[in-house]
Order: sequence, then C-alpha cells, then structure tokens
Amino acid sequence: MRSKEIRSKRYRRRKYGSLLFALVVILLAFFVYFVSQIEPVKKKYIYPYPYQDIVTFYAQANGISPALAASVIMHESKFSEQVHSPRGAIGLMQLMPETAEWIAEQLGETDFSLQKLHEPELNIRYGTW
Repeated sequence: MRSKEIRSKRYRRRKYGSLLFALVVILLAFFVYFVSQIEPVKKKYIYPYPYQDIVTFYAQANGISPALAASVIMHESKFSEQVHSPRGAIGLMQLMPETAEWIAEQLGETDFSLQKLHEPELNIRYGTW
C-alpha cells in the first residue's frame, strides 16, 4: 500500500512539474515575442544594419520606407561605400554621376563633387531624394 502512495505522489509531482514547465515556456515565448515587437529592439537586435540612423532619417524625411532604402543599399552595394559599378554608379546607393549632379543642382548645392558620393550621408540623402 505504501508504494502505491509514493508512486501516486511522484506521478502528481511529475504531472504538475510538467504543467509548470510548459506554462513557464509559454510565458517566456510570449514575453520574447512582445519584446521583439518594440521598435528600438527591432532596430538594434533583430534587423541591425550599418548607417541605420542616417537611412531612417533621410528616408522618413523624403516619405519613403526606411526598409526600402536599406534594401536598395543592400542590393546595390552591400553597404560598401567605396563601390563603383562597371557602368559608373558610385557609392552605397549606386548613384550615376549625372543623376547626382542633377540632384545637387535641384537642392541648390554648389560644392558638389563626385568624390563626395563616397560619403554615406550624402549618398543616402541623394538616393532617398
């Protein structure tokens, strides 16, 4: 009789222990999911990329999605600012020199030079314009 009681207690302990473990795992999964939906957490830990603040600033200032601008940069240059294409495109967003000169003219910038297209901020600003 005594061994039946002991087995019964062990069974209950295992059963409740398993339920408690499952509950903790479910709560932890919900916590991780909801924390991962917070925008700063996404930017820093889930989808980090170089020049993120610059891309976000100029993309939003020009009414386009920062994710779109970042994906263009990733596709065109893989975030390498010194890239030149065989066709002559320059920098992160692979701007053609003629297009960049036209954008500088439209923005009223008189000190534009092709070397400046290697500067990430200028290239992203022109590319999102």
